[in-house]
Amino acid sequence: MTAYIPHKDMLLALSKMQRSIIRACNKETLPESFLIPQYPLFAFDKEKESTENKNPCSCRVLFPETDGMQVYFPFVLEYADGTQRKMKIIIATLSKIVSRETLYDKIKNAPEIDADAFPLKLRIFRKAQALVECNSWQIFNDKWFKLQ
Repeated sequence: MTAYIPHKDMLLALSKMQRSIIRACNKETLPESFLIPQYPLFAFDKEKESTENKNPCSCRVLFPETDGMQVYFPFVLEYADGTQRKMKIIIATLSKIVSRETLYDKIKNAPEIDADAFPLKLRIFRKAQALVECNSWQIFNDKWFKLQ
């Protein structure tokens, strides 16, 4: 599995947004469901990608979304030939399914989330091979990317 790891400054910003979203949602969410934080804040690509030897020319983190069971930052890599890889940086999992609309409204109203700041452009990040087992992960063969 391949992991895309934002630079430590971006990880700190994503972590602050993660805490803000979880606080806002757990404060007023339906009583039978709550958000559970997920770590690490990496984008994992489980597929063997056809872009293995390509270098990305653009990398963006989009406004948080939900599928009713997870809250995540969409992570988009673009390559010079126009192809894109879309992944997720999962920030929280719900204990029970909640309607997407209800959860999305709470995310938009979280105090440290500024919709105008998105998409966040990542200039510096790492690509590495990852081994994830239960609550632990290991990173191998990492390569740093610095984009224009």
